[in-house]
Amino acid sequence: MAGADDGNAVVAPVRYPRIARWLHAIVAGLVAIMLVSGLVMTRASLSLETTFALYQWHKSIGVVIGVFMLWRSGVRMRRDRVPPPSDVSQFAVLAARLMHRALYGCLLALPVIGWLMVSAAPLQFPLWVFGVFEVPALSLLTTLPEPARLAWYSALTTLHAGVALVASILVIGHIAAALWHGRPVLQRMSLWP
Repeated sequence: MAGADDGNAVVAPVRYPRIARWLHAIVAGLVAIMLVSGLVMTRASLSLETTFALYQWHKSIGVVIGVFMLWRSGVRMRRDRVPPPSDVSQFAVLAARLMHRALYGCLLALPVIGWLMVSAAPLQFPLWVFGVFEVPALSLLTTLPEPARLAWYSALTTLHAGVALVASILVIGHIAAALWHGRPVLQRMSLWP
C-alpha cells in the first residue's frame, strides 16, 4: 500500500458536487436542444403542424430549464465553490466568474421572457408543459388592448432573440475556455471518474 508521502499517490481531481455536475449536464443538453429547436422553428420551412409542435416542445423545455436553473442557482449558493486549478491566471478566474454569472442570468431570463411572450402572443394558446400541467398566462399582459399587447409581444420577441444570441455566444465561450484549459478544468464537471 502506498504511503501518504511516497510521491506515488494519485491525487483525485477537485470536482464539483455530484448534484452540480448532473444539473450542469442536464441543463447543457436542454440548452443545446433549445438553441437548435429555436433556429429550426423560426427559420425552416415546415408544415404548420410541425412548427406548432416544435413551439410547444420549445416552451415546455424552456419551463424545465427555468426550474433546473433555479435549482442550480440554489445549489451553487449553498455549496462551497470549488477552487480554480492553481495554474489558471487570476484574469481567467475573473473572466470565468463573469461568464458564469452572465450565462446564469441569460438562462434564468429566457424562460421568464418566453412566459411573457406567451402571455402577450397574438394567438392565446395555453402553455401546457409536455401536456402534463398548464402554466397560466399573465393577466397583466393578456388583458391589455390588442395593439398594446402586440407591441409588447414584438418587443419581447426581439428581447428573447437577443438574449438567446448572447447566451449562445456565452455557451460557445464557456465550452472553448473549458477545452482550452484542458483536463484539470474539464474533470471538475465530468460525470465520469
